Amino acid sequence: MQKVILKKGKCSPVRRKHPWILSGAVEHTPEELENGQNVEVYSSNGEFLGIGYFSKYSQISIRMWTFEKVKINKQFFAKKISNALEARKSLNLNTNAFRCVFSEADGLPGIIIDKYNNVLVCQFLTAGADKNKNYVFDALKEMFNPALIIERSDEKIRLKENLNLKKEVVFGKEPKNFIVKIQENGINFYVDVWEGHKTGFYIDQRENRKKLTDYCKGKNVLNLFSYTGAFGIYAKLTGSKKVINVEISEKNIMLAKDNYKLNNIPFSENEFIRADVFDFLSTDNKNYDLVILDPPKFVSSKSNLEKGKKGYFWINTKALNKIKKNGFLFTFSCSGLISKSELNNILTRSSIKAEREIKIIENLNQAKDHIISPFFPESLYLKGFICFIE
Repeated sequence: MQKVILKKGKCSPVRRKHPWILSGAVEHTPEELENGQNVEVYSSNGEFLGIGYFSKYSQISIRMWTFEKVKINKQFFAKKISNALEARKSLNLNTNAFRCVFSEADGLPGIIIDKYNNVLVCQFLTAGADKNKNYVFDALKEMFNPALIIERSDEKIRLKENLNLKKEVVFGKEPKNFIVKIQENGINFYVDVWEGHKTGFYIDQRENRKKLTDYCKGKNVLNLFSYTGAFGIYAKLTGSKKVINVEISEKNIMLAKDNYKLNNIPFSENEFIRADVFDFLSTDNKNYDLVILDPPKFVSSKSNLEKGKKGYFWINTKALNKIKKNGFLFTFSCSGLISKSELNNILTRSSIKAEREIKIIENLNQAKDHIISPFFPESLYLKGFICFIE
């Protein structure tokens, strides 16, 4: 295995088991290194620091697989996946859809594995993850005996590492459609594991959907960026008066309606509004008891950080203007580059702009199967607040 040497004084993050080594920390890399190739990492005085994989095109030159001297083979990945599953055994998730492997947080940078009933959906987002994916597939076949393994390596972040977007069935017979039925907290959902957002469903919001049930009984609820209706379904089953779901995709609205039917929830057509949320908030003249604001990632890189902040400020300001006195706001950001304190600052400025007094009732994070590593604080990406609006 080729060796990469770090500059003097640049080894501290690796010694603290942070899995990223930035390009500026690297003293020497062999010229013949391929994109995604596994390498041994050493300090300038020859101390072995671990094994990772090299990227030619990313500012993160090396992502670490391990800080021990081991072989990177099928057994290595099987053990890592087994450890990840062991960490989730006692979580009492009450679902058959959960995150099995969460990238760096589980010691497998660039690899996401989600389980939907008996279907596994995998993402390989970096060159090193892509180069080693057959080890992962082999391990998953033996460990899960799944009906289907799908690769959903179709996130644009792959383009930054000169990788093509890819989507295919890698194990099992290709079905007539890719709609999988799952259960969560006693509620049923259809999930499109082929075309759906992320790997098909926002499983990271599972516990926050459950929290919603403490607040929405008897309320008129506005569910923005409603996707396939999950928050709305929790609200309806808890006894909310009415839920208005706003979603830009007609296909997602159709699946949301199917999910309502699956749970025997009556609905009218005007409960589903096909619209851009920004346009809707600019034109809708109604007020609501509770607003759910769960937007997609507005910040994908530092280059659009300021634009993303403005987006969060605008929608939170508009949402606050639509909430009745003594109502509630559930607001979220899944942008990793927006910290919880920054989201708090945005919410503060929005409340001043909207001239509304707010109190934060609860802090919200990603579901507990999306494990957070203390060695990798970037693994905390989903932040949210439940706010009381005076």
